[in-house]
Amino acid sequence: MTALTRIAAANGIAAGVARVMALVISIVLTPIILGGIGAQLYGVLTVAGSLYDYLTLFRGGLGTAMRRHVTIAFHRGDTEGASEFYQAGFWWGAILRMPILLMAMALAGPLCDFVRVPPELRNEAVLGMRLVLCAAWIGDFSAMFEVPVFASGATAIISYLRSGIGLIRLIVMFAAFSLLVPSLQLYGNLLIGLTLVSTASMGIFAQRAKTVGSAIPKPRIGRHPPSGANSSRTVVSLSSDRLANSSGSRRTRC
Repeated sequence: MTALTRIAAANGIAAGVARVMALVISIVLTPIILGGIGAQLYGVLTVAGSLYDYLTLFRGGLGTAMRRHVTIAFHRGDTEGASEFYQAGFWWGAILRMPILLMAMALAGPLCDFVRVPPELRNEAVLGMRLVLCAAWIGDFSAMFEVPVFASGATAIISYLRSGIGLIRLIVMFAAFSLLVPSLQLYGNLLIGLTLVSTASMGIFAQRAKTVGSAIPKPRIGRHPPSGANSSRTVVSLSSDRLANSSGSRRTRC
C-alpha cells in the first residue's frame, strides 16, 4: 500500500466516522434541546441556521477558491505562492464576512416577528437568535483555518476534530440543560464558547500543517504589491465566478 493510498484510506475512514458521529449526536441532542426550550424557540433556532446559510451566499465561493489555489501551489512546491494565496483569501474572507454578521444581527428581530414568535418569548428569541447567528459566524470564519490542513492532505484531522467537538457539545449541553435553567440564551452562549474552542483548535492544527507561513497571516500593506495583488485578484475573481454560476443554476432550477 502506497503512502497516498494510506492517506486516502485514513481520510475516508475519518470522514465516515465524522458523519456517523454527527448523526448520532444530532439524534441524541435534538430531544434534549427541544424539551428544554420548547417547540417555539426550537423553531427559532432552526430558522437562525437557515438564515445564516442564505447570508453566506454574499461571500461567494471564496473559501473553495482559496482552498484550491493554496493546495495546488503547495503541491507544486511553491510554498511562497501558497502563503500569498492564503493571505489574500484570509483577509478578503474576513472583509466579506463582516457585513454578513451585521445583516444577521439586524435581521434577527424582524425574522422573529415574521415567524410570529409569541410576545412573551420575543426578547429571549431575538437575543438567542443573535447568539446562535454569532456562533455560526465564528464557525464560518474558522473554516479558513481548515485550508492549510486541507492542503497538507491530512483531512482526517478535520474530521476527527469535528467529531470530538460534537461529542463535547453533547456532553456540555446535556449537563447545562440538566443543572441550569434551559433557555435559548443559554444554548447560544454555550454554542459560542464551544465554537471558539473549535476555532482555536483548528488554528493550532493549521499552524502545525506548515503548508503556509502562518495560520493568521499578516496583512501586506505596501509590500510586494504586484504578487499580492495578483493573488487577491485570482482568488476573488474565481469566487465571483462561482457565485455567478451558483446564481445561474438556482435560477435554472426555479
